[in-house]
Amino acid sequence: MSTPPAVPVSALPPYSGPDTVCPKYGTSGASTEHRIARGEIVLPWNPRMRVDGPQPERRHCRCRSCGYQWAEAPLDAALTTAVEVAC
Repeated sequence: MSTPPAVPVSALPPYSGPDTVCPKYGTSGASTEHRIARGEIVLPWNPRMRVDGPQPERRHCRCRSCGYQWAEAPLDAALTTAVEVAC
């Protein structure tokens, strides 16, 4: 089974600021949480069954009104990408 490449940080929308607006319904107010980069997630009893692909470092947002969830690139995304390319 081949592993697809990780989602690049540059594919995520940019940081929207402290007064985040829900991209789904336009309501203001979202809780946010930092998520570190991780590899793919597989079922423990069947490692050939992938549950989710690899994810970059990101800001996980959840609308306080409707519960819609999305990810945004951290402020240092350009710096992180440049360091990863240089290594």
